[in-house]
Amino acid sequence: MKAGAYVRVSTTQQIDRDSLRTQEERLRQYCKAQGFELYKNKPYKDEGISAKDTKRPAFEELMNDIEAGRIQVVIVTRLDRITRSLKDLIELMEKLQRHNVKLVSLTESIDTTGPMGRFIINLLGSIAQLEREIDSERVSADMHHRALAGKWTGGVVPLGYVTKGKLVRKLLEKGLSEDEALKEANKIAPEKGRLYLVKKDAELVEKIYGLYLECKSLRRVTHELNKREIKTPEGLSWAATSIRRILTNPTYSGKVWYGKRKTDLGTGKLKNVEPRLWKIFKGEHEGIIPEDMFERVQALLKQKYMKPSKAKKSYLLAGLARCGHCKGGMFGYLYFKKTYDKKYFYYRCQNSIQKGRSVCKGLVVPGYVLEEQVMRTLLELSKNEKFLNDKQKMLKEIRQQSKPVKSDFDDEKKRLVQEEKRLVEVRNTLLEKLENKVIDDTTFVERFDENKKRIDSIRDRMAELASQGEEINLQEIALQTSFEDLCNLPQMWKNLTDEEKQEKLRTLVNQIIVNYDRKLRKFHLEVQLFLDSDLSKKRDRFHFVVIPSRRGRDSSPQPA
Repeated sequence: MKAGAYVRVSTTQQIDRDSLRTQEERLRQYCKAQGFELYKNKPYKDEGISAKDTKRPAFEELMNDIEAGRIQVVIVTRLDRITRSLKDLIELMEKLQRHNVKLVSLTESIDTTGPMGRFIINLLGSIAQLEREIDSERVSADMHHRALAGKWTGGVVPLGYVTKGKLVRKLLEKGLSEDEALKEANKIAPEKGRLYLVKKDAELVEKIYGLYLECKSLRRVTHELNKREIKTPEGLSWAATSIRRILTNPTYSGKVWYGKRKTDLGTGKLKNVEPRLWKIFKGEHEGIIPEDMFERVQALLKQKYMKPSKAKKSYLLAGLARCGHCKGGMFGYLYFKKTYDKKYFYYRCQNSIQKGRSVCKGLVVPGYVLEEQVMRTLLELSKNEKFLNDKQKMLKEIRQQSKPVKSDFDDEKKRLVQEEKRLVEVRNTLLEKLENKVIDDTTFVERFDENKKRIDSIRDRMAELASQGEEINLQEIALQTSFEDLCNLPQMWKNLTDEEKQEKLRTLVNQIIVNYDRKLRKFHLEVQLFLDSDLSKKRDRFHFVVIPSRRGRDSSPQPA
């Protein structure tokens, strides 16, 4: 079992090697007695650094090694060596548990490899859970009090309103000083944390509500706004989800609310709450939409709410196919024609449907033909001479570039090791001068800090070099694996389920750009594979396999 021994002293006066040496000797003796292997044969050492937080170089290095799976047990002489904060200790214990790493403290006799140590961990976990629940209840009570008083409870400022804080940020972005921005903001939004109307945006909200009552369709409202070239506050085209969010927000009827989402105390994540459980009160801000109009919209939305399709069809290229016109995603769907009692299968541009033809004219392609041509191309790659030649070129390029790079790495590494050794000797000399009172504390701290920065810089560069060297080796292995996976695809494809086929495609293909001439029934496809082809800084992560235009098969209906 590999052990990470951590030692620390908090002041420069303690860096006299005795305190650190004593800690180190105790930890080495413990490792020897327990049969642990001390990782790198040296402790993680933070010199002259307080434990008020976890921002310590050696501590961060220890955490990185834990995440990398290099250490199975962490040993300290006392808990306060590693942290003085209960919150940080709890977070540390949770992290150690996630990576199956034990903690041993010699002074407190905590050893999580035994039952008493595990009891302490459970106790700390219970304390953490209690703190989370108390914090959650406190926040919930504060929000309830604010909402009851009609005050906005925070979050994203709805379209049509502005707050003092948001206004100040906008004015600062325009180049105003902080005083000038605050002065201007006070004229429009004098009270902090309150919603104030923005006339132009409020008129847009009224228009959206009016259009929905007229069209009775989220999609048609979205298309109409995009057709009129009316943009979102971010300057983007509208989507149906954004329209729905505006139409269901009680803020526009002059209400404040909270409780739409709740923190799951078990996972710490937010989860949605049913609308009937939301807390809604009359707000102190001015409404934009009359209450009766808002209620009519809610009733219509409930009536028009579309349930998910029950079609049991697996779309192989879902999430991979992209429209050649707008590069938006394409989705597969089945169309049932009652006249002939037959189903038709297509892939269609999502932007055209959701945002309207003003954003994209749309692309509709026969699904069976598209899937067949993509799969035929992928399955034939193992016999494609150009593709196989590309493999040899890529591997040759990697090997050629790695030779001079590795040579440079070795030369620079030797130089850095010598420089690090020299700086460590300088540091030891400084410590001796401090002990012998040759230099005062102020001079020592200045020189010691400068020395430490230079050592840290050298070690960072050495780690960077090691990482780059590993990347070159891994790149060749990854490229070989990707090619082998593609070449073996024909043998395994027939034995895969539909779900397994989808998963396999997602590991091999990044995206498929689809162009289709409907009149000539011809495809032109660009399949982008996950293959590294260049080691330069402009490295393209994908290898393009272009399928030339070819006459498509008749898109007559086929069994779904």
